[in-house]
Amino acid sequence: MIKPGDRVTLFSDMRVKGTVISLERAKAQQWFVGGASDVKTTATIRFDDGNEAILSIELLMPLHE
Repeated sequence: MIKPGDRVTLFSDMRVKGTVISLERAKAQQWFVGGASDVKTTATIRFDDGNEAILSIELLMPLHE
């Protein structure tokens, strides 16, 4: 489980590391034949180079340094 303050890295590029600033849950806006999809969780990440981004938590992996 990822929570604010955790160190994380991207699944697609493990050289990119950062810290979770906040988590936000929002209702998905997509509808399917069987109903609506589940709630989406996004994380605000501050990377080690100083940049910040909002990413889906499915793209993140906990970093155990």
